[in-house]
Amino acid sequence: GGWQHATYASAEVKDPQRTVPRAMIIGACAVTAIYLATNVSYMFLLTPAQMGSSPRVAADAIGTVLGPIGSKLISVAIFISTFGVVGIYTLTAPRIYYAMAADGVFFAKVAEIHPRYHTPAFSIIAGSLWAVVLILFWGTFDKLISYVVFTDWIFFALGGASVIVLRSTMPKAVRPYRVPGYPLVPLFFVGTSTWFVVTTLVEKPEQAWAGLFVLGIGVPVYYYWKRRAAASDAAGPGSA
Repeated sequence: GGWQHATYASAEVKDPQRTVPRAMIIGACAVTAIYLATNVSYMFLLTPAQMGSSPRVAADAIGTVLGPIGSKLISVAIFISTFGVVGIYTLTAPRIYYAMAADGVFFAKVAEIHPRYHTPAFSIIAGSLWAVVLILFWGTFDKLISYVVFTDWIFFALGGASVIVLRSTMPKAVRPYRVPGYPLVPLFFVGTSTWFVVTTLVEKPEQAWAGLFVLGIGVPVYYYWKRRAAASDAAGPGSA
């Protein structure tokens, strides 16, 4: 995951029709290349059995070359790199809550912009507090990641499938970017995403079912806010 976050700030990007696809493609290719190179290096330094039983593969792999000091240094480097991820989520994820509130399907407070910094400050705070709740609930980073990634890939699969559906239902719509290799590429993506979801459901049922439970709660909540927004629109601008 991560490549999709380029779309969250598309409304604030110059020439998004060109910039956002390029950012997603270049970013995904760069991460894939680094990920494959890293895993190949692990295979040269550790046996498959060692990798399978290790909770810290990177640290153990570097430790075989540089010893205990190298193992600790790589652990510190990984810890520091997580701040980059935090920065990405801080800049992008709150815009989802902000957009929902602006569309009338979430608490109006979340759509407020900070008078000085011109950022969705309350949305950022709300998202941060929810992250703290999830960390306290799951207790370990591994469980939290499985819970979050499982729900992520459900929507990735739906997003890929929507490309096929919209191509059929809206054939004349303006499309600044067209998927090469259509429909094989989106079908492959949907299949891979579905496989990932099913695998997580089998291997990590606790986190997977928790994710489905939260999504299930979101369905009636969404329709409640949607009806409320529709009623507000029907009453006119003075109803607020």
